[in-house]
Amino acid sequence: MENLNETDFLDYCAENNWTLMNLSTPSAAERLIYTDADFVITAIIMPILLVLGWITNGAFLFVVYRVKYMHTITNLYLVNLSISDVVFLSFAIGDKLWRYATSDVYMDNVAKEFVDICMMYLFKNIAYFTGQFLISLVALDRYNAVCRPLQQYKVNSLTRAVSLIVSTWCFALVLAASMTPGYMDRKTKCILWPDDEMYDHYPDTYVYFAPISNAAKVYAEIIQTVPFFINMIFETVLYVLIICTLHSRVTSRVSNGITGGKLTEIRNQVTRMLIINGVVYILLSSPFQVYSLMSVLSTFRDPKLSRPQLNLFLHIARVLVYTNSVVNPIIYNLSSHRYRKAFVRAFSCKGSKSSWASFCMTDTTRRQRAGTTATTTSTTSSTIVKSVTRKTKMKPNSLIGNGESTYL
Repeated sequence: MENLNETDFLDYCAENNWTLMNLSTPSAAERLIYTDADFVITAIIMPILLVLGWITNGAFLFVVYRVKYMHTITNLYLVNLSISDVVFLSFAIGDKLWRYATSDVYMDNVAKEFVDICMMYLFKNIAYFTGQFLISLVALDRYNAVCRPLQQYKVNSLTRAVSLIVSTWCFALVLAASMTPGYMDRKTKCILWPDDEMYDHYPDTYVYFAPISNAAKVYAEIIQTVPFFINMIFETVLYVLIICTLHSRVTSRVSNGITGGKLTEIRNQVTRMLIINGVVYILLSSPFQVYSLMSVLSTFRDPKLSRPQLNLFLHIARVLVYTNSVVNPIIYNLSSHRYRKAFVRAFSCKGSKSSWASFCMTDTTRRQRAGTTATTTSTTSSTIVKSVTRKTKMKPNSLIGNGESTYL
């Protein structure tokens, strides 16, 4: 449409029943032009977060795969959380990068069709909801292990964990699919730019996907927001109960004359881990949820913030949500010596006794070990017998804590 004059252009828009956006003044044109802040956030910060998210979550998945003692039910939840984070980052940030690369107009969807949008939003929302629910499952798993250990021991199994995880993904799919009417109406607007050469390279049309109705818009934003606040309250209650239970146990044992040094250290470590996980998740996710609530309210009344201010707030809120998906594996390492040790073992052949050690061995080493197997059999057997004998003479409680309970 570059060869059309203004009259023909307006007639062309009218024939296609496209709405006209009159941006004939520079101040009005700024509404659809990427600002310097948009460039920094979209073209620099978001790609960095995407790559970091792939690295951190990929490293965690690698560690769990390589280190055998990381094959626990809790880590099964965390593995699925990492997968959901990777999927969420890939589709959410990928969507923004696609728009930025295909059009000079802010958030223009000219290169997308209905199927593209549906798939993009569907996978993004599935991963987003799944991540929220998995965090609640981890909190529930820790609550049962600390506050109801006997019941947890009876019902905790791989089959149960897999069933909960599959149900979580399916429920997230249902919620994500129900939001489809909130972005399935493809619309095109004609843009009347200022009469200046600097606007000649901008497209004459703007494509966006809108809700089929205000009710669909409100529903989609409520569904996007309500689960977060429900999960936040649920997790906060569980964390408070866990901390109170740990504190009461330490206090009870100390009052009975049992040393509380190690117990206090464990309590403080678990408390610190829960606070870090909970506070980081809430702080990084809340701004976007506040924006969603503001968007719902804007359906009924005009917002007090201007459009540029809302766009900047939305940018920052999105970056914080993306950051949350990046830092989860980092939090695991900062809050748990067990996870730090597993990371060192997974990425180092030295001293590793897991499958990673055999993977690191060269063919020559394998042949040398195979050649000496026969001569070392009797020595190994003797060593095992002595080791078992020593262990059986140890106090009964000396081996407690070497198994699943250390995930707290």
